[in-house]
Amino acid sequence: MSVNPVNIKAEPNLKFKKILLAAFLGSITMFVWGTISHMVLITGIGYKPLPNESAIMQSLNDTILEKGLYFFPGKDFKNTTHDEEKQWLNKYETGPRRTFDLQTHWRKSIFSKKISCSIFGLFIIFFSVIINSCK
Repeated sequence: MSVNPVNIKAEPNLKFKKILLAAFLGSITMFVWGTISHMVLITGIGYKPLPNESAIMQSLNDTILEKGLYFFPGKDFKNTTHDEEKQWLNKYETGPRRTFDLQTHWRKSIFSKKISCSIFGLFIIFFSVIINSCK
């Protein structure tokens, strides 16, 4: 029985095409599911408006002059003594404790950053499917 060399070469190529198709379809599926789950299913879950928001916002605007990621109770992670660590831990456990991102102005470029993050996520899913299929 003779073996056609064209069929031998076509089989690995077909397998690779199937892997690429599965990776592409899987990444698109995960992207669509992520979009639906974040925009439709969990909209507003756990979020409440701040009571007396205008006073809190005014206080934040008057006190914090630069944008950044803030948290309270605050702590100097580099220069904290053992006693200060105990005091901070007590404050943290009794609360309130929060982390918040303070932006001094709205950035219109945030949409383009979300798009680039989404594209990056598609590539991550795509390559993880390819890597896992090669095992």
